Amino acid sequence: MVTFSKSLIHGHTTAPVKHRFVRGDRPVADFTVAVNDSFKRGDEWIETTSYIDITCFGTLADAVKELPVGSGVYCEGRLSSETWDDKSTGRRRFRLKVIAERLRRTPSKAESNEEPKEAAKS
Repeated sequence: MVTFSKSLIHGHTTAPVKHRFVRGDRPVADFTVAVNDSFKRGDEWIETTSYIDITCFGTLADAVKELPVGSGVYCEGRLSSETWDDKSTGRRRFRLKVIAERLRRTPSKAESNEEPKEAAKS
């Protein structure tokens, strides 16, 4: 049986990108994207925010290293899981993140909340 993992994420960056090199020369960039969602419970709308960690490698990592906080991002990638033992509590820890395969800038939160500008009159 063939299995696969594909994630499509659209949100806004929450903090500066952490850019580094592994094995001396391979660029890696990590950042977090906030994704908002809303649903109706009875007569009330509930708004939630999910925070998704994204990792980029190679030229993609170099392309995002100066991404400003609040930037709109559309990311296609695959899920990756990590497990480790927390040294302070001794408990097993787990997290999912997205390994980016494609990334595109979209309007920032400020840009998407702007009022439409009136077209210039001739």
